[in-house]
Amino acid sequence: MTTPRTWLKWWDKERAKQRLEEWVRVLIGARPFTVKYNPDPGPDAGSWINWATHTIAVKPNFPDDMAPDARRVPCQWGGRSIVRDSTLQVVTARALAFHEGGHVLFTDNPTVYGPTHKWLWNALEDERMERLTAAYYRPAARDFAELGLRCWMNIQPEKGDRNSTLLNSCLSHRWDHERPAASTSKLTIPPDDHDFWHETIKPLVEAAWVAPTSQRVSEIALDILQHLDIAPENNTIALVLQGNAPDGSPMGLRDSDDPMIVLDGHIDSEAAPTLVDDPDIEDMLLSSGALDIDPSGGTLWPQPYHELQESILGDVRRLTKELKVQTPDRDPIANNRRGRFDSRTCVRSKGGTPVVREEDESDDPGGMAIVLLLDGTTSMGGGLEGITPDGRPSDMNSFNHGRLPHMRRATLLFDRACANLAIPLCIGYARDRIQSPHLDRYHVYSPPSPVMWIRDWATPPNAEGPRALIAGMYGDGGVEAVSQSLAIAQQKLRERTEARKLIIYIHDGQPVDEPWETVRDNVVRVRRQHTLVIGLFIGDQGSISSVQRIFSPEWTIGVANLNELPTRLGRILKKYQTTK
Repeated sequence: MTTPRTWLKWWDKERAKQRLEEWVRVLIGARPFTVKYNPDPGPDAGSWINWATHTIAVKPNFPDDMAPDARRVPCQWGGRSIVRDSTLQVVTARALAFHEGGHVLFTDNPTVYGPTHKWLWNALEDERMERLTAAYYRPAARDFAELGLRCWMNIQPEKGDRNSTLLNSCLSHRWDHERPAASTSKLTIPPDDHDFWHETIKPLVEAAWVAPTSQRVSEIALDILQHLDIAPENNTIALVLQGNAPDGSPMGLRDSDDPMIVLDGHIDSEAAPTLVDDPDIEDMLLSSGALDIDPSGGTLWPQPYHELQESILGDVRRLTKELKVQTPDRDPIANNRRGRFDSRTCVRSKGGTPVVREEDESDDPGGMAIVLLLDGTTSMGGGLEGITPDGRPSDMNSFNHGRLPHMRRATLLFDRACANLAIPLCIGYARDRIQSPHLDRYHVYSPPSPVMWIRDWATPPNAEGPRALIAGMYGDGGVEAVSQSLAIAQQKLRERTEARKLIIYIHDGQPVDEPWETVRDNVVRVRRQHTLVIGLFIGDQGSISSVQRIFSPEWTIGVANLNELPTRLGRILKKYQTTK
């Protein structure tokens, strides 16, 4: 039996998140909004803008909710051939990003009188806003047209009562009136209401599309409800939800960042952004989500890491500060003859030092190289029996009470801090007798080496593969092989020219395959060969003595909270520098 393997989705990639920012920022500029992908179902599913929190959410897998005809590939998008489902998701996400960015520019703060009134106002405002956004930024017009075509293809025949049918038609008409030539209308107006729709409701809908303000749209929506004899606060009407429309109603109403003023249907063309030709989007997909680097050889499940990374940003800054004190030569130094031109340095020095270069490793007597070893055994938490087929913990409550969540955060902390300072870092996942996710979950095998390198000296500092693998560590090893792992780490450090060499071992103090005294003796042996070995014990500190007896209390860092780690490590490094 083979355990399924799940790659990261394209929207989990750093490049995709950067592109989402670019799509939205080309419209909204520096306005203080947080922009994110929102792929998961739930009460806040879909694409939306929340004025209260200044958050913009874009659903990257929006086509998955559409009817088969609307999401079928191959297809055309603005003259471009789309042959993959993931590519269709990307261009649809771009359209939704332009849509939400357009709301920031052109949607103001109208008066609404109840849920049905708000829904209808939003249905009408969407078309008004998209027309203004398309005039303001022409690439948005192409995407709105393609998205509108698919929303029209997704319209389902109405089966509700009269009021539901007419209200939903107020939304669907924005796509139906631009349906492909020779296609029949998908609106299902009751025969008795044919004249009423064409003579009363439809003209009001189309008037809202060209209204000068969102407040005027609100007033027209109220007129429509009065003609239908529907109370604005009515919440029993069966209305179309996000699955059929590009977004739900904005959450809350804007209270800041005044929108652009539209005078007589015209916008300030001088304020419009310069047309940007979107680069080829295929580089965002990277073969449907494969990692840029996977040094695990398929023995770990990569997982989305951005939430984990965001949770440690403050700790990264603190650790970067501590490590920078220990490696001051990591700063660029001025050199007027060779290096790279740095405009900021040039301005600050008034032209005196226009060129900077990084100090060569061979010229680095105070430098430091680090090997971070990780206890990958089940005693740290997790274990294959507690993991779902897609690599996620099946019991989050139990998982969160283990040491693995702390180890994930600490490992990513070192990864980011060392990348910031260009400090050489290797990260080794130490475990032997592994339960393979690709084989039967009860099958155990021994890998060629007890250390699997998640990052080595040659790994680019900002590679995403190591971060995704760190977020996917689950504790699958039977034994740590601590002494072997220390010897391998020491051999790895012999490849470096830095004067200070450091091994940090995240461990729970419970070696399985050898007595703790043997491990202690090997730690002492490595230290005698001018390599500092630090034991790091993270999480509940009740059994820290088990780690201290191996690494000694002097060279053990025990922290219940990760934010204590930078200061504690800084103290030990200063002591090491003094005693070395």
